[in-house]
Amino acid sequence: MKILNLKIPGCRPDLSADGKKIAWGADDFTLCSGDLDLSGPEPKVANRHNIVTSEKPLEAYHVDWSPDGKYVAFSLGPKHKTLAGAPEMIGAQAKDWNICVADASATNRFIQLTKDGQSNKEPDWVPVKKDAR
Repeated sequence: MKILNLKIPGCRPDLSADGKKIAWGADDFTLCSGDLDLSGPEPKVANRHNIVTSEKPLEAYHVDWSPDGKYVAFSLGPKHKTLAGAPEMIGAQAKDWNICVADASATNRFIQLTKDGQSNKEPDWVPVKKDAR
């Protein structure tokens, strides 16, 4: 019951289903991952690498591990100057934002799943029951 500093920059971390990997937004344009080691007296993150590095004006946010830990879903979209909240914030409209899926073992190997730009953000995975055939 304490707060631990994993010494990773940024915010919004997400743990893989097996608890062995962590992904996070290092800044507005970079999504990272690393191996989470909980075996020692202090947790640490090793083998860090960038999963996505987007270029301005596109920001990358809301990273979420796939159930098998091979992919991450994330939101990608431009920063818009408005009087409302920033598009990446929960509850704020995010014009031109879409959902993508990336290979977690590579850098910038991803596909865009949505194309309509209708505030698609905060992705999540829904496990599907395997066919028992």
